[in-house]
Amino acid sequence: MAKASPAGKTAAAGKTAVAGKTAAKPAAKAKPAIAAIPEGFHTITPSLTVSDAEAAIALYVKALGAEIKGKVNAPGSKKVMHSCLQIGSSKVFVQDAMPNMPGPKERHAAFYVYVPNVDTAHKRAVEAGMKELYVPSDMFWGDRTSVVACPFGHHWTFAAHVRDVSQAEMAEAIKAFSASKPAVH
Repeated sequence: MAKASPAGKTAAAGKTAVAGKTAAKPAAKAKPAIAAIPEGFHTITPSLTVSDAEAAIALYVKALGAEIKGKVNAPGSKKVMHSCLQIGSSKVFVQDAMPNMPGPKERHAAFYVYVPNVDTAHKRAVEAGMKELYVPSDMFWGDRTSVVACPFGHHWTFAAHVRDVSQAEMAEAIKAFSASKPAVH
């Protein structure tokens, strides 16, 4: 039997005893939990499948100020199997259509992109080769917007919130807007 120290502790078999109780060895440090959403991502990340990912990436860098965060080519090919672009605070995946990929070869999407200055973003995109669909305009919901289309069929709405609109103002604005447009059936 081990002798008790003046503090009431004993040293036996690598354990310490305090007041007659044996304490277990400290537990190994737990691995940190892996986040379900990786750092820098949001809940939804758009993924664009196009006919020429290299051209799309080059256009998005020039027209939208995208930054290439990563790119992987298919083995033995120049086709982009996966790429990750950063546009502002969001990420977008861009890849080439692949022979065994399910679904249509091109998938079209639309994006609502908040920017500091709609007119500047619109001008930059058009000068880079995007097609102007709607010129910059103040909208009834309080955003200034414009719309451009890239040659890959995706529509990009640039927006900046310019004024807050009350529910009453919104209801009146929707009525006026609807009256100016043909009925949708």
